[in-house]
Amino acid sequence: VALAVQGDTSKMTDPTQKALLSQVSTLSGKRVLGLLSSQYIKSGRYDEAFTFAVRQDSIEQSKGLALLQYIRQCQDRHAWPQVVKMGKYLTTTYPNTPFATEALFRYGDALAETGKWNDAIDAYHEVIAKTPVDSDKSDALYKIAKIFSDRMNNCEVALVYYDSVLAVPTRTMSFIEAQMGKPYCYLRLSQLDKAESG
Repeated sequence: VALAVQGDTSKMTDPTQKALLSQVSTLSGKRVLGLLSSQYIKSGRYDEAFTFAVRQDSIEQSKGLALLQYIRQCQDRHAWPQVVKMGKYLTTTYPNTPFATEALFRYGDALAETGKWNDAIDAYHEVIAKTPVDSDKSDALYKIAKIFSDRMNNCEVALVYYDSVLAVPTRTMSFIEAQMGKPYCYLRLSQLDKAESG
């Protein structure tokens, strides 16, 4: 990456990457760094993409927006370990960024996808603690319930979280999903009467 940032394109094979790298030092660079990060993500060269995103963020001083863009692109490609890496960096570097809720949701999703369920639950609990928005709280509670139900096979705890979703005043898709999730948990617990009544 150091060679690339200095403009050495000899090891580059993609003409787009070469052209972009030749423009980094001109600093119309903010835009170029974002394009480079995207291009390297598409090439599966995540370490370089990470470095370009961090550099873009430091130049723009946008409190993590470039980092969140990296997360979005990696999540679209199901590059979950990369989302975890940048999610940890973003949420540690900018704990109070305006993008904290989205970053924590995406970070939690990636942690769940990589089997780090307790860490994912912690990320969703952080959403609940930080957001004033009821729909975000409801969605975070639902995601926790799903982890307990589907990943950790703990329907008793999942039911507590489903009930918490149903108690949130704002009705979202999570409310409907929780209504459907409860009977399924009761069925798995062989509590057929409760499964029928919901």
